[in-house]
Amino acid sequence: MNIQLRGISKSYGNKNSSFTALKDINLCVEKGEMIAIMGPSGSGKTTLLNIMGLMDKPTVGNYILDGEDTLKFNNSKLSKFRNKNIAFIFQNFALVNNETVVDNVLMPLNFRRLSASDKKKRVMDAIESVGLSDKIKSKINELSGGQKQRVAIARAIAADTDIILADEPTGALDRDTGKDILDKLRTLNKEGKTIIIITHDITVAEYCDRTIYIEDGRLIEKEVIPV
Repeated sequence: MNIQLRGISKSYGNKNSSFTALKDINLCVEKGEMIAIMGPSGSGKTTLLNIMGLMDKPTVGNYILDGEDTLKFNNSKLSKFRNKNIAFIFQNFALVNNETVVDNVLMPLNFRRLSASDKKKRVMDAIESVGLSDKIKSKINELSGGQKQRVAIARAIAADTDIILADEPTGALDRDTGKDILDKLRTLNKEGKTIIIITHDITVAEYCDRTIYIEDGRLIEKEVIPV
């Protein structure tokens, strides 16, 4: 699934008091690429990721996914398209703390037309793939940070989307756990997933095929740049 951003700008506020977070972004991501987006805090990285994940809409420009202009989608089609094609992995995990590992990994599949047995197999296979088979009945608030991030990755695996968007996926983890997470993301990429990672960490960027640098809302493609 190819990603094309054409002349994307995003502003907040009104004409008397406005802030432009993104300025004329043009970006093409080919199916199966693994890309890092780097830049200082407040540069527009998360805003860009939210637009790419169909969680927000640009003020100006077009977002083309697999040949379809997503700005023409109504809310119902937007939700279905996002659930089918895009998975998220967040630094704060975005898990439900009082639910079990199984329940959290199952969540994106609750909106799919799959049989109960298919859902169960997907969930159990995904949990096993991240090494948490012994934690399936554990609640999220009983897990370590690294285990929580593995649950978030298992949820993305179970969703089986073409695109995975990760916002600082190793930011809250120790170096060894972070490396394990990156290795898992790279494996998913080699299986054909398109992966886009926001990061401040050059080590993370070095796992990717290319690095995009964003500053003051503008996108520049370069080699890995220290921040």
